[in-house]
Amino acid sequence: WGILAAAVALFHNRLWASPNLDAFSRIAEQWGSDPFSDASTSDYLLTNLSMPTLARLLGATEPHRYALLHLAVLVVGCACCVALAQRHFGYRAARTLLVLLAASPGVTVVLQWLGQPDALTFPLGIALVLVRRRRSFVVLAVLAGLTHPEQAVLVVACAAVVRGWVTPPGTYFDLPVT
Repeated sequence: WGILAAAVALFHNRLWASPNLDAFSRIAEQWGSDPFSDASTSDYLLTNLSMPTLARLLGATEPHRYALLHLAVLVVGCACCVALAQRHFGYRAARTLLVLLAASPGVTVVLQWLGQPDALTFPLGIALVLVRRRRSFVVLAVLAGLTHPEQAVLVVACAAVVRGWVTPPGTYFDLPVT
């Protein structure tokens, strides 16, 4: 199912690089400094820390490697989400999530904007709903905030609400069953 879903997603969406790929690549390459001293309109890109940091650590700072890193993070992140879904909700739920991911507009956006922080934000949003422990939720929420802060606020709030809807009382947030 996973290989079929990946093939469908790639065939349907194709791959594109973000117009900001060069800028994010420069951020990763010159980590810790502002490479936009000449163009203050790009300063907002400096708030997305996770992927430039990972790229710097892995030596993937050239634009094409940076885009490939995002593709790998998306694939691994979505695979982890499917594994979490199977662990907590069973095979049928995991298979359904896999099919939804293959046809998802979210995956379309990420595949067509490789280089943007969405490659990590998207699977983090799904994982926030699927993790069971409060500590895991908080760690993922902080990582989402470091990845894409302006979206993370809404993603974390929505994930907290959805977690309450899809789980029995006492299952998440380490609350006792009443």
